Amino acid sequence: MEEVVRIVSNLPNLTEQHIIHAFEFFRVNPDAVTIFLTMQERYRSGYIRSVDCVGAIDGTHIPCIIDAHLQVAYRNRKGYTSQNILTVVDFDLKFTYLVAGWEGSVHDARVLRDVMSDPAFSFPTPPGEKYFMVDAGYANRRGFLAPYRGTNYHLRDRRRLGGDRKKELFNYRHASLRNAVERTFRIWKSRFRILRGVPHYPL
Repeated sequence: MEEVVRIVSNLPNLTEQHIIHAFEFFRVNPDAVTIFLTMQERYRSGYIRSVDCVGAIDGTHIPCIIDAHLQVAYRNRKGYTSQNILTVVDFDLKFTYLVAGWEGSVHDARVLRDVMSDPAFSFPTPPGEKYFMVDAGYANRRGFLAPYRGTNYHLRDRRRLGGDRKKELFNYRHASLRNAVERTFRIWKSRFRILRGVPHYPL
């Protein structure tokens, strides 16, 4: 508990009520210090300040073998045939929604638009003031928060801050949170190598 006391005292912008809740949690769950340490790391990335953000959305391409007469539709911008899979990921790096089957040439935004317009897909529209993080390829609208366009966005651009620093700082925080979906894809495709490429042998 001494470690928890030290960490809590060093976290800025926490109200008295936050601290009371934290200590009550550890009183009931004395072995949960590692959970709090994870919360600390999320705070540093801006997670706790974005309590209304319920996940991140992105598409990923999975290579596939398609009949010759369908290959044009399934050939993506990188030149190989694939399915475009729409996913929603939470900040525990877990899929909360996934739909597959779209042709590789279809843009991510169109996949999302079609899924939302068809009740059969049961898309989990964020309730109230909640929202999903999306990249600049999606529309910035209620329930979906996109970064500023035409401004440095990716984490590797952080060192090149200039121009409108407020927008660039917002985009940096946005990228830090939305990076959860990219990390999930990497873990998923590392665990199931078949998702990285079509095998050269019959299944």
